[in-house]
Amino acid sequence: TKDITINDPPVLTIAISDIDTANYPYCKNKKSMVASIDDAVSYEWKMGDAANSTRNGKSIEFVYATKGKYTITCTVVDANGCIVEATATDSIFCSVGIEDNLAATFNLNAYPNPFGETTTLSFDLPKGADVNVTIMDMLGRTIKTNNLGHLGAGKHTQTLADFGSAGTYLVKVEIDGNTIYKQVIKQ
Repeated sequence: TKDITINDPPVLTIAISDIDTANYPYCKNKKSMVASIDDAVSYEWKMGDAANSTRNGKSIEFVYATKGKYTITCTVVDANGCIVEATATDSIFCSVGIEDNLAATFNLNAYPNPFGETTTLSFDLPKGADVNVTIMDMLGRTIKTNNLGHLGAGKHTQTLADFGSAGTYLVKVEIDGNTIYKQVIKQ
């Protein structure tokens, strides 16, 4: 005979916090979610939104575009192959605008903003996509275009420079036929 050791499954909890309250001060639409289990083999998140969005990783960020109550589900496979699942709910009290909604889909952000000489554009691609970034003045004149080509799924960053003198500029981001504008301020 062989002795078999049976361990209790790990306890999974989800911590949710509001982030980026400077851009979402009233509705607190941008959330950070962290799974309590460290060093797992995989983490799969179901965001509970109408688009059936999913994310992967121990710690994730997500912007909810519309008001409502959301049930977030995290499924973790730990180092021993044990599968555990936890759910949490959170409420959003107002929707973001159409432009914000599209920016939220790709988690588009520019930081720092305002900036000195350069700012960093960051975005998430749920799947591979063709990306083009254009810096424009407030009259819509093109200052510089960066064709980033086809990028794979995941988080991407691009340092932007060549803005010219201090002022307000638009960064036009085209992702597979979707166009998003982000206003930035050079000091």
